[in-house]
Amino acid sequence: MITSHDITRVILHAALNRDVEPEVLHRKRKLSCPESHNTRRKQFALLRSTCKLWKDLVDDFTDWLTDDDLLLAVRGCKVDSVRFLLSRGGLDPSVQDNWLIGEASEYDSTEIVRLLLNDPRVDPSAQDNKAIRQAAKCHRGHEVIELLLKDARVDPSANHQEAIKRASHQGRLEVVRLLLSDPRVDPSATDNDAIIYAASRGHTQVVQLLLSHPLVDPFARNYAAIRRAEQDECIEVVQLLHNHEMKVAWGDLLYAQAREKVDTKDYKGLERLFLSHPLADLSVVDNTTFRYASRMGFIEWVRTLMSDARVDPSARDNAAVRYAASNGHHHVVRLLLADPLGDNEAIRYASYRESAITVQLLLADQRVDPTARDNEAIAIAVARDHFEILQLLLSHPLMGSFEQNSHIMQLALHRGHKEIVQLLTEHNEHKSAQREYLILSGLAPRTQSKALFNIHQLSTFDLAVVEDPVMDSQ
Repeated sequence: MITSHDITRVILHAALNRDVEPEVLHRKRKLSCPESHNTRRKQFALLRSTCKLWKDLVDDFTDWLTDDDLLLAVRGCKVDSVRFLLSRGGLDPSVQDNWLIGEASEYDSTEIVRLLLNDPRVDPSAQDNKAIRQAAKCHRGHEVIELLLKDARVDPSANHQEAIKRASHQGRLEVVRLLLSDPRVDPSATDNDAIIYAASRGHTQVVQLLLSHPLVDPFARNYAAIRRAEQDECIEVVQLLHNHEMKVAWGDLLYAQAREKVDTKDYKGLERLFLSHPLADLSVVDNTTFRYASRMGFIEWVRTLMSDARVDPSARDNAAVRYAASNGHHHVVRLLLADPLGDNEAIRYASYRESAITVQLLLADQRVDPTARDNEAIAIAVARDHFEILQLLLSHPLMGSFEQNSHIMQLALHRGHKEIVQLLTEHNEHKSAQREYLILSGLAPRTQSKALFNIHQLSTFDLAVVEDPVMDSQ
C-alpha cells in the first residue's frame, strides 16, 4: 500500500534530481562544479533542516552523493557535512591516493583531519607524507601536526625533511617546536636550509629555537644565514646570530663578562678583557672578535688586533670593512683599506647607510669599483634619495652614462625625486660632452676609461681632502 510518506519521499527525490547534469568525479584541482550540482546540494541542506521527518527521508537519498561531495566538504571546512558523508558507506575518503587527508591538512582543519584519521581506509602517509608536509606551513598547523605525529604511519622527515624546512620558512614557531621533538627530524638537512630560510624571513624566534638544536650549524654555506638576514634587513635576526657567533667564539663565561662591559659602555675595559684573557683566541670562528670591533667602531681595538698575527682582517670576504662601512665608522674603514677588498660590497653598504665620509674614503681607493653589480651602489643611492652620496658616486671616473630607459633612470623617475633626475640628466650630458672631446682629440674609444681616470685622478680623489675628525684629533 502506498502511503503519504512514500509519496512525499518520491516527490522530494524528484525535486532534488530535476535538471541535474551528469557528475564528473574527482574534480580535485577545481574549486567549482556544475551549478546544477551546487543547487542540489543547497536544496538537500534546506530539506534536511525543514523538519525531522523530511530530514529522515532525504538522509536516505545518498544514491546521488559522490566522492566529490566529500572533497568539497573538506575544502569548505564543513565539519558536520564531512561527518555525515563519512557515515554513508558508499563514499571512500581514500580516493585519489588519499587526496582528502592532504587537503584537510593544507586547509588547516583540525577536526576534519581527526575525522579522517579515525577512518581505517585513510592513510596519512600517502604521497610521501603529503599531509604533514602541507600542515607544516599552516597558521594553526601545530594542532594538525600534533594529530599526525601520533599516527605511527606518519614520517615527519619525508621528502628530505620538507616539513621542518617549510615550517621554518613560514615562521611557524609551534610547528617547528613540535617537529624538533621528533627524533626523526633533522633541521640541518640540505646543508641547514631551515635556519637559512628562517633567518632570511626575519623569524627571530624560530632562528633562536633552531640554534638550540645540536645538529644545526648557523655558519653553514659560508655564513649564509647571517648574510641573508643582513641582505633582507632582518635586524633582530642579525643581532641574534652575531651574539650566538660571539658566544661560540668566546665561550659562555667570557661572553657573559663581555656583555657586562658592553651594557655598562666600558669599551676600554672590554678591550683589556680580550687582550688579556687566555681563552680569547682572536682568530676563532673566522675572526669574530675582529669583525665585532670593526662593526662597533672601536678604532684602538681594531688597530691593536690588526697587529696580532692570528687576525685576518680580510676574513669572510672582508666582512670587517663591510660592517664598518655599513655603520659609518669611516675612521675604521680608513684603517682597514690597507687590506684587500672583496667584490666592492663595502661601497654598497656605505651608499645604503648614507655615510658620505665613508663613501669618499672608499672611492679614493683604486680597488673600489662603484659600478660593480650593474651599478648597484648608484641604484641604492637613488632608491633611498641619498643625493649627496649620488653626487660622490657619479664623480668617479669609472661611472658611465645611463640610457633614458635604463633601470637607474627609470628608478629615479619612479621615485619622483626631481633633483636626482636632474643630477642624472646633467651627468649624462657631461659624459656625452667628454666623449665628444675624446673623439675630437683622437683618443680611441677603448682608452676612454683610462683617460678619464687619469684626468680625475689629479684632482677629485685625493685622500688629503677627506676630513676625518676622529683621526685628525689623534
